[in-house]
Amino acid sequence: MYKSNLLKFPFAIICVLLVLLGLSDLSVAQTRNLKFYIEKGVSNNPSLNEQKNTKASANLDKNLISSQYYRPLVYGSAEYLYAPTFGNFGYDKAVTNSGLYSALFNIEYPLLAKKRVRVLMEQAESSIDKSLIQEKLIAHEVERTITQQYIAGYQNQLELSYIQENIDLLDRQRNTLLKFTKQGLTSIADLKQLELELQTLKIQKESLKSSFRNKISQLNSFAGIIDAQSVSLEMPDITIESVTHRASSVFLNQFKIDSLISTIQQKVDELKYAPSLSIYGNTGVNTTQLNTLNNTFGFSAGIRFSVPIYDGSQKKITRGQNTLSIQSISAFKDQFEIEHKNKLTDIQAQLNTLKNQLTSFDNQIQEYEELLQIYRKEIESGDRSVVDYLIVLRGYISSKNQRITMETDRLLLLNEFNYWNW
Repeated sequence: MYKSNLLKFPFAIICVLLVLLGLSDLSVAQTRNLKFYIEKGVSNNPSLNEQKNTKASANLDKNLISSQYYRPLVYGSAEYLYAPTFGNFGYDKAVTNSGLYSALFNIEYPLLAKKRVRVLMEQAESSIDKSLIQEKLIAHEVERTITQQYIAGYQNQLELSYIQENIDLLDRQRNTLLKFTKQGLTSIADLKQLELELQTLKIQKESLKSSFRNKISQLNSFAGIIDAQSVSLEMPDITIESVTHRASSVFLNQFKIDSLISTIQQKVDELKYAPSLSIYGNTGVNTTQLNTLNNTFGFSAGIRFSVPIYDGSQKKITRGQNTLSIQSISAFKDQFEIEHKNKLTDIQAQLNTLKNQLTSFDNQIQEYEELLQIYRKEIESGDRSVVDYLIVLRGYISSKNQRITMETDRLLLLNEFNYWNW
């Protein structure tokens, strides 16, 4: 008999442990924090990878410019021309010599290229700066979106935790009422009323679990990961950041870069009006008579100079177009600054309002908890009905839910402030 009890004891412990593990869906979940999802989202975002490739391509453009203007162009060429004449038919032989036989090794090298190279290098650098700005903006937007989704998931997690507390509370109250009902101290109707409320909370819990799974699935998609594990989200650590100085705002810097790109584009357009000078040479065979091909090997060298004189005032027109572009960019920047300032002011005002409301709800919730404690004692003494208790409990649940919603709104506003204050 004694040996049988010893064998049953470990088995009982195992059963208890399994029951405890099954009580909470989050107790065996993998803990994740906001930083984890943001890092994954930034590293897996295809638009960010595209910007990195654009930046690398702009760097290659700089190498291409150096190669084009600081290194000679070497190429081979061959040409055969046959121009027959028959009586009064055919081209003038003085023009065609009846044919051309050419096989040459050529080399060309541009001079006066320093200004051209400098302007084209500025254009490549501005493209790199534009890519860097875009990369920062995309990463910032990814952080904002993932934080919003994380907060939504965390709200569901808080609601799940809270509704489980209420289920446990009502379950204990139900066990107490069950004893009282058997002793004839309370009515079966009161017990049934409490059991219905308990059943309603369990249905709400299942709905919240489904919503939480959906939020986590969307969060994984934003982060670019596949994760089938159950997760528990840590409280997001979001604090309001100090106001960014206007000169260091990345949002405003993008307008500065756009204006610079338009200015440099005008310089590039005007390069075609600069004089060009190049030297060239070739060696090989070049003849008009096939029978003298063996005796026509030689070389030649020359210098080529050109300067534009008139193109129908295209220079003036392109300057006007670029001026209009810069004016448009300036107008958008001014409008953005107004909206930007108003957004930050409005968010700060909303945060102050929420702070006061949260304090009021905390006081109200504390009063509800004290009242519920009193009602529980009165129910046990038979001085209070379950209906009265459930009315107060519903008010308590409503206040707690509103408090969770307000805290979520506060976190979302902090995220928005930090997004625009950048």
